[in-house]
Amino acid sequence: MSYHDQLTNLYNRHYLEKITKSIIQKENLPLGLIVIDIDSLKDINDKYGHGKGDEILINAATIIKRNIPRVDYVFRMGGDEFVALVPCTDEQELTAIKADIDRSCNGDYHLSLSFGSSILRSGATELFKALKTADDNMYSDKQNRRASAYK
Repeated sequence: MSYHDQLTNLYNRHYLEKITKSIIQKENLPLGLIVIDIDSLKDINDKYGHGKGDEILINAATIIKRNIPRVDYVFRMGGDEFVALVPCTDEQELTAIKADIDRSCNGDYHLSLSFGSSILRSGATELFKALKTADDNMYSDKQNRRASAYK
């Protein structure tokens, strides 16, 4: 089984699932999770083609890696969704990292991203709950961005 996403060269979700326990054992908790979703990628693919969509995915992956303190913990979960794990963090640090990524994407590539985050405070069994919380937060951010775009 491959553990790398061929397009972005990031680790994939299979690798995240495989190494979670060792990450938690190796790193000090808490562990911050950031879920990142590219807004409107389907529309871009439909309008400009999948080649342009692939270019956007590659650019987004590059920006995310550049803004995460430990680049070995960035994963492409599939489609237009990424996850970054940030060891030894708090909510303020996660907010700053999200802002840096957002600023870089808006400035360099005019990409709109939605973000969600959560903090994993206990063992590997809680990872999926923390990911679900971060994912739910990302969908709330996406809805808020859509609502503000129509104001």
